[in-house]
Amino acid sequence: MEVQYNNFKREFTTISDYINEYEFFIQTLNKMRTYKFSIDQLINQVNSYIEVNKNLQDQLKQNIQIYEKDVREFTICILVNNKKQIFISRRNNSTKDFYSKYQVSGGGKKNNESYEQYAKRETKEETNVDIYELDLVTVHQGFRVEASNNDEWFSVELKNFGKYDLTDSLKGFKSVIVEKINSKFRSIKSKDRKKNTKKRKIEQVYESDHSVVHSEDEIEISNRPSEEEILDNISKLVD
Repeated sequence: MEVQYNNFKREFTTISDYINEYEFFIQTLNKMRTYKFSIDQLINQVNSYIEVNKNLQDQLKQNIQIYEKDVREFTICILVNNKKQIFISRRNNSTKDFYSKYQVSGGGKKNNESYEQYAKRETKEETNVDIYELDLVTVHQGFRVEASNNDEWFSVELKNFGKYDLTDSLKGFKSVIVEKINSKFRSIKSKDRKKNTKKRKIEQVYESDHSVVHSEDEIEISNRPSEEEILDNISKLVD
């Protein structure tokens, strides 16, 4: 669907360029007429070309509008493990869009679903993976990619992600995706460093509170009997 839509858009642009060129040519011929050139027949011929192309332009515009009505919200969910690897699979149905290209999990949004809900649902349906934490990369509207059979899912290093022949939706946001993942890992490392620093400080305080150093004088004083104990012992001796 998206391929056909893009073809219509390219044809529309091409036809528009033709019309602009023809109209410029007419202007040139009109200027030539002022110099007494007999070119009415040529002008009529060019005008007929313009009319044909305008009709074709209108038809292409209608086709584009039909496709644009089918623009919908959809999700692609990028699974990343703690080794900074992305899980992808190759589309292997030759009758569907983007045959032999690499994809991630995703699909169309159902009514009343949040982005988080349908990202989790689609990922569970396609990969049998439960997602507990999500980070939004970007919001984009476009044509839903036709469902297709695919090969087994496998992991690739983030640095090698762009080397694969990706579907258009992934290819268009590749740099955004890579930066978002790198940013997430930087944030995790920063939090871990702060957590470890805080833990070390707590341990140091704990050790400080529980490590008591006694001098010899303190030990000697602590072993002496109290005044009450001395008086009590004297009274016992007198008795």
